[in-house]
Amino acid sequence: MASHKNDFLEWVEKQNVEVFSKLSEVTTEFKEDIVAGQTCTFKNDYGVVFPGKTIMGFCKPTSRGRCVYLDYDCYWLPAKLSNIILDK
Repeated sequence: MASHKNDFLEWVEKQNVEVFSKLSEVTTEFKEDIVAGQTCTFKNDYGVVFPGKTIMGFCKPTSRGRCVYLDYDCYWLPAKLSNIILDK
């Protein structure tokens, strides 16, 4: 599995995107704090699961509730918290 971390970091710098390292820095809606570097399973809106994804950071939630940047092909598109299942 190829990492997209370098692409993500380059994109953040070029686009001047503000990325946070903790979920609590962008929302207080959730009692459990999630941090960059944790691994998770991403479940898309069609129910397809993608295990072993690394959380690379967070952004302020979009109008669709997207705020989690993952190390996957669409690193530039934040995922919804409801699509994240944290690994134990």
